[in-house]
Amino acid sequence: MFNKIKWLLLKRQSKKEGYPLIEVNQNAIDKFKSDVKGNSKCSDSLAILKIIRNYYCGQKATRFDITTSSYGCLHIELDRKMNIIIDVKNHREYGCYSGDIDSVLKNKLNKLYGIKEEK
Repeated sequence: MFNKIKWLLLKRQSKKEGYPLIEVNQNAIDKFKSDVKGNSKCSDSLAILKIIRNYYCGQKATRFDITTSSYGCLHIELDRKMNIIIDVKNHREYGCYSGDIDSVLKNKLNKLYGIKEEK
């Protein structure tokens, strides 16, 4: 999806907008692609962008060095010391967070990251 030049430009632009790209653990990418409906065939770079977007749009709670962002049924864990997303958990069977997802921010990040939503 992205070559290195496009990735570096996106990284620069997203930092300028106040939503810098965050490193994502390969395990989190694999879990996102296998557990979240409609993402099994997406590329790793698209999965990374969706995980980061969902992290920013979710409701955050911090405990020790881990910040968890709840985006619907999806819980995304960020290690604040290393600034890397370490885990993605889909809690469909346990019930979902009923809080609001920031749809204005989601649309802004979709445009910034070039994510096209499939309906």
